[in-house]
Amino acid sequence: MIEILGLKIIIVALITFLVYLVKHRKGKVFFRWPYFVLIFFSAILSSYLTNLFPAPVENITVTALHQKNKEAKGEEIYLVGIYANGEEIKLRTATEDKWFWQGNWYVWRNSSDLRKPRELPDSFILELPIGNNRYIEFFTNKYKGLVQIEYVEDIQIVDCYSEENGTCKIYINDTEKIKILNHIARLLLSFSILYLFIFVILTFLWEKIKQPRCLEIIKSFCINQWDKIIYLLIAIISFLLMISLGWENHKLWPDEISNVGFLFDQSLRNVILTNASMVDVNPPLFNILAYFWLDIMPYGFEYLFLLCEILTAFSVFLVGLLGAHIKNKFMGIVSAIFMGFSPSIILCVGYEFRPAPLFLFTSSIVYYLYFKKMFQDKKDQKILFNLSIAYTIMALTHYYSILIIISLFLVDCVQYFRKKIKISFFIPYLASGTMEIIWFGIVFLYIQRNITKSWKRSPDISWVISLIKNYFCSGNEWLQILFVVTCLGILVYGFHAIMEKKFLSDINFRLLILLFIIFFSIIITYIYSALINPEGTLFDARYFTGILPLVIFILAYGFTSIIEFLFLDNRLLNIVTCLSVFVLSITYSYITLTHDLNAKSNEIVQVGGITKYYPFEKAAEYIMKQNDIYSPSTAVVSTINDGDGYYGFMYLLTKKHERDAVTLLKNSKITNEILQYKRLYVCELRAGKAAINDIILKNYNMVNEDLDLRIKVFERKMEAS
Repeated sequence: MIEILGLKIIIVALITFLVYLVKHRKGKVFFRWPYFVLIFFSAILSSYLTNLFPAPVENITVTALHQKNKEAKGEEIYLVGIYANGEEIKLRTATEDKWFWQGNWYVWRNSSDLRKPRELPDSFILELPIGNNRYIEFFTNKYKGLVQIEYVEDIQIVDCYSEENGTCKIYINDTEKIKILNHIARLLLSFSILYLFIFVILTFLWEKIKQPRCLEIIKSFCINQWDKIIYLLIAIISFLLMISLGWENHKLWPDEISNVGFLFDQSLRNVILTNASMVDVNPPLFNILAYFWLDIMPYGFEYLFLLCEILTAFSVFLVGLLGAHIKNKFMGIVSAIFMGFSPSIILCVGYEFRPAPLFLFTSSIVYYLYFKKMFQDKKDQKILFNLSIAYTIMALTHYYSILIIISLFLVDCVQYFRKKIKISFFIPYLASGTMEIIWFGIVFLYIQRNITKSWKRSPDISWVISLIKNYFCSGNEWLQILFVVTCLGILVYGFHAIMEKKFLSDINFRLLILLFIIFFSIIITYIYSALINPEGTLFDARYFTGILPLVIFILAYGFTSIIEFLFLDNRLLNIVTCLSVFVLSITYSYITLTHDLNAKSNEIVQVGGITKYYPFEKAAEYIMKQNDIYSPSTAVVSTINDGDGYYGFMYLLTKKHERDAVTLLKNSKITNEILQYKRLYVCELRAGKAAINDIILKNYNMVNEDLDLRIKVFERKMEAS
């Protein structure tokens, strides 16, 4: 309110003046521009924090009267909104002491009406914030009855009947002035205390910071660590880009829905055991992390994907650090930019609720520690210990981490025979190898699925080309050329040095290691998938997430080498180049992601040239708004699999228990027992798994169909009852 804002400004002025008097008495200069910044920031922060304080509430009793007028066809009541001070107050979700929750409204139906999930109390209490312009909104139509609203001694009885669908507003008396003034006084007192506290603390910190010794420390840090600040800023901007573009556009694939359902339904113990029994083909670390994340986060895809976006942003920072370690800070900045604004990394890693983001993060840690260990002058037990932990964590994230660890082991073997490292450097492999042996022992002891067969077809060489073009280089032709040319340049230089028996520099040896890990992983996977076991192919683009940081380094090295060759390592031109690359990368990423997300937001997905629709969330919302969805004679049938997919769809239907559960049948339950239901909502959400079988076609008539949501509504035939 304007009045409260004015009072806050007066309070800020008074407190600031008092602080000025104290400072002036001590002979200190106060009114300089830094203090005005502190005043403004303290006032804004204090105002924001006080607005978070919950406003006092008053109880409003809402009672369904089991009555209707002569023309009404029913007694049901729909409470659809409450308002105070001109603003809508979010309704609480369903609880046992309130009416049931349908869609986004409270609904009451009498005991003879079976379209409800449980027996409902006639009355419940709404908590309405104190203030003015307060009202409750109800739906009105031919099926609505009488409702009573009681506030203090004021009782209103309202008839919600009307010939047409609409709403009616029931106004509640304004709160007594003394209560409002008391609330304002407490609010202003809280604001004053917060402002004084924050302003004094910030002023104290500022006066400490501006002292010569502290300024020298800050200056030294900025001079020595300026590149790390830039990596951090790039990671933050990348994170904000992912949030801004994906917040309302996140969609889940069927396997992701199944994984959400798995985490939603299982205990932590079962999550670990299920991974051990190969029901889920990935090691358990991501699901353990996601289990706790799902538990603490509110409902919504945007909150689920925050975990993946955070892990991806951390990876951007680590890649910047490692890029500088491999070559120089210029390469570190370019690496962070390429990583942070790669459309393929954002779409296929940051926007996927799978182990890929954690695999990217853990592999980035491994590479950073490995190269830090590799080129140090002496053995560091701390780094070896950290690398052992990093190997183990990565191995628990994705099975493809084994290829990375093996390739690093082979590199260390070469280094050992070159007498560059000691035998103690193999300790990390002992730790991770022991864990892998134990883990595989558990897997094969409890295995419940065939891991030698896959639904994917065997790859050919075009798959490798597509991997490099679309996954590594985001479909960008310039990046494709840069990647190929840089790889060839590194190989030619390394081969020439070996043939001439020249000393191979550290930087070139590191680059050869990068190439070896990349192509070792691709070649081994291709040989297994195309030649050894074509029926159990493991060649999938997202499985190579762990080598994406290395691809970024190859691209960054090639780009920076070209720039340094053209401009002779001119510092000013390097700065201009970094800024240009940043602007171009974020622009390209924004345009590409906007286009791809617009297609994804329409749930139109191309799989093998066939357009498939996966409108899971929209289908769930449509179903929950149906008037008869809680009737015992109504059931929902979904084509998502019987196991975790069933619970994933239940997660969407109930909004993580915000709404009462409905009758959701598993595919395996489509037998003659289904005839007890008069109406079926059949959701054909996944092609190839039709839920409409002969029993439904024989005994039910289709009465409605939504092609966009892939929902068909069936009513039981009279002769089938």
